Amino acid sequence: VFVGNPLVTPPLYTDTSFYLAQRRDLQLVRIAEIQISKSPTVPGISAPMPSWITQNFSVELLNTGDAPAHMLGDTLMVISPTSSLNNKIFVFPDIVIQPGASLVIQFGNGNSTNTSRTLYTGSTAACSPSFNSNFAVIYRNGSGIADAVPFNAMTTQSVWNNAHVPAYVWSGSGISMPTSNNQTAGVFRTGWHANSSTALSNSASHWTVSSNSNRLTMGVSNSG
Repeated sequence: VFVGNPLVTPPLYTDTSFYLAQRRDLQLVRIAEIQISKSPTVPGISAPMPSWITQNFSVELLNTGDAPAHMLGDTLMVISPTSSLNNKIFVFPDIVIQPGASLVIQFGNGNSTNTSRTLYTGSTAACSPSFNSNFAVIYRNGSGIADAVPFNAMTTQSVWNNAHVPAYVWSGSGISMPTSNNQTAGVFRTGWHANSSTALSNSASHWTVSSNSNRLTMGVSNSG
């Protein structure tokens, strides 16, 4: 429960009428899309694919709140029982995501010409999961784990249990991906906390595997 500052009013009399309006001023950053491949032959890639997305593995964050999100010190990480994918951590620099805006994090090397649009993790966090990998993407802000998205059998792995992801952040099994590569470009969120008719917690049912009829829209702000 959010408790704000005390409301101080002038003297109130029996015939005084006054009105209160909610002022949220909250930043609410969530993982919106996860791209695993940008190959033009893979179903469901963004169309058109932004020229500035150069890495296969990219994660789009969206500020669904109504206040700027100051990202300094927040982290985006990949965990997996596969050592080459585990504990890949990107620490955000002093960057701001405006309300309704998105930021694409590309897991690899590159030079961003527009840091309000995309950032590269650099070589220390570079990785590229395959479609059948057990892995998860976890976003942490100053309050702890704010969002997490596991894939395949990741939620049965000890590394997932050791991450202590709260049930209200993710519940149930991971997102099931096609059994072979090059069957989809990635996944995008279709159930949001603000309008989900199923539950406030995040689960695989809140995500859609992309296809040519349901494409990714990397770099385009869209909260459903």
